[in-house]
Amino acid sequence: MPKKKLHQQNNGAQQLASEATVYIQLEDVNDEIPLFTEREQETVLEGEPIGTKVTQVNAIDKDGTFPNNQVYYYIVDSPRNEGKDFFEINLQSGEIFTKVIFDREKQGAYALEVEARDGAPSARPNSNQQPNSGKQLKRWQGVAFSSRISRNLTVKAFPPSIVKAAAVETASLSSFQTGLNPNKPNRVSHPQPNVQDLKL
Repeated sequence: MPKKKLHQQNNGAQQLASEATVYIQLEDVNDEIPLFTEREQETVLEGEPIGTKVTQVNAIDKDGTFPNNQVYYYIVDSPRNEGKDFFEINLQSGEIFTKVIFDREKQGAYALEVEARDGAPSARPNSNQQPNSGKQLKRWQGVAFSSRISRNLTVKAFPPSIVKAAAVETASLSSFQTGLNPNKPNRVSHPQPNVQDLKL
């Protein structure tokens, strides 16, 4: 705690003096803006049920005391915020959840603007006694047929036919294999990506 020593003395023939120590208590004012701390792009799986958690945002307010440094999270209610009807946010934790079941084939990316506000009227100029706030634009994207980002619901099937393959007469059983590929004619080959191997 800062302190200040005061000294007082008169100007008479017999000078008298005294001292006192004054402790100064600094009071925090709400002058800091909440700032988001993490990256702005996330991914979400298509086909997940409503209420699926997709991420959690976090903002830091550097004010020293409550409620000046208490952060609350909101989805910006603006016609320009395209993701506002598809996501919801927990007021206190910043966790973001889905409000719909996403389909990558309908739309592959969403932009969502979120806002962090502190818990007291601002001490900054021209704030109109409103809490300090900071905004962040977050983007969610889903890439079709990526095992990390969206679900691949496409199933490839072999045509109902007899598979024929040739082998050398002296070849051992363990070395013979044929590649089955639903997109190409069957042939005897070495293993290739996306090819299912049959071994004898």
